[in-house]
Amino acid sequence: MLREYRILLPNINFEKFTGKLYIGSFLYDNDDMEEVKKQAIELLPELDAKVFEVEPGTRFSEEDSKVFECKNSYVVIEYFPYVLDFEIGDLVDMALFHKRYTLLNTTNLKAEDFESWGEMKRYIEKTEKPFVIYPVSMRDHGDLYLTLGFLNDFDSGVIGYIYITKEKAQKNNLSYEEAKIIINGIIKEYEAYLNGEIYNVFELSKDLYFEEPVIYDSCLVFGYSNVEDYLKENYNIED
Repeated sequence: MLREYRILLPNINFEKFTGKLYIGSFLYDNDDMEEVKKQAIELLPELDAKVFEVEPGTRFSEEDSKVFECKNSYVVIEYFPYVLDFEIGDLVDMALFHKRYTLLNTTNLKAEDFESWGEMKRYIEKTEKPFVIYPVSMRDHGDLYLTLGFLNDFDSGVIGYIYITKEKAQKNNLSYEEAKIIINGIIKEYEAYLNGEIYNVFELSKDLYFEEPVIYDSCLVFGYSNVEDYLKENYNIED
């Protein structure tokens, strides 16, 4: 598996600084330290005439990441369940409620103001004029499962509504089918967020620039099926 290696110059003594000097890092898929040093010299030829050390750093393992090698770069998929907030932009509104979970609510609605989900829907239709509106249901059985429509089986039920107003649909020239695709995508992403299925996909250069690999691109992706789509569309990689 790929590992980060740090290049250090030992025994530096300059004015008030004494010790090892870090000059850069690189990624390499070999644990043989002689081969690692050869790779460092290939990337920075000036090291050939110097005494230097290579210190192993972060290892990208199959447990928490995947690495794909491209012609001039590496594409890394890193498990990244540290996102605090889920944002859906201004196009879609969502009002979700649950007794045990704090769910996303982009509106001013409160569950306690309504006696039923039907009453909440009628209020939204009257005040918000939705172009499309769907009930959202959740199954809580180990992982959380979200879907559009109604679930009435064990550990499941309606938790609120998701909708796009007519004004926003007209402004963005949306058809009903396009609106449903957008809403369904957001629900799947939010489900992944609730279950901690968050990945950071980034591309690193093989060569060093100013002693560091360059991050060409970085993107947070919710749900591994979306990661697979992202890899195929952006890098022609099929996982």
